[in-house]
Amino acid sequence: MDVLRDRNALYRVAADGSIENAYTLKLINKTPQAQRYRVEVVDEHSHAIDGLRILGGDMQVTAAPEQVLSLIVTLSADPANAHGRRNVRFVITGIDRPDVHAQQDTRFFGPLP
Repeated sequence: MDVLRDRNALYRVAADGSIENAYTLKLINKTPQAQRYRVEVVDEHSHAIDGLRILGGDMQVTAAPEQVLSLIVTLSADPANAHGRRNVRFVITGIDRPDVHAQQDTRFFGPLP
């Protein structure tokens, strides 16, 4: 898995006032079978992050055998919890094969206080 931040803007303010960051996740299924994966975001200690979520809710994807997926993922934070820079970690876990696991660290940016 690779995680690429949207380089056009550090963050954007949504209509409801929440702060959003966009990412592209590149997932590679290196197996000869289709695989289902769960995508989650946690802090650098693998704990849930209060006030930060994947826009659209829990994310599950299916990759065909040997397929490379490019997923656009938007993280959204309550403006009260979105100041400055935060370390975040994307975690990919196999749904049918929990032993399949990948993680990648990145950052979430918001306005300076």
